[in-house]
Amino acid sequence: MASAASIDFLRPAFAGDRLVATARVKQQGKLTGVYDIEIVNQQQKIVALFRGKSHRIGGTITGDV
Repeated sequence: MASAASIDFLRPAFAGDRLVATARVKQQGKLTGVYDIEIVNQQQKIVALFRGKSHRIGGTITGDV
């Protein structure tokens, strides 16, 4: 489950832009993880940065939500 998330919007993206997101696992432990995602446009300029933190909980996933 997500324990934290942040997004920094650094520059605008426009209709027709080609955006590519690259994710990196910064830390992966038994119960927690930290992930950084960089989004760039077709000129390789950074459009946004995302950092997410996760916490694992016990149990199973079912089809009932």
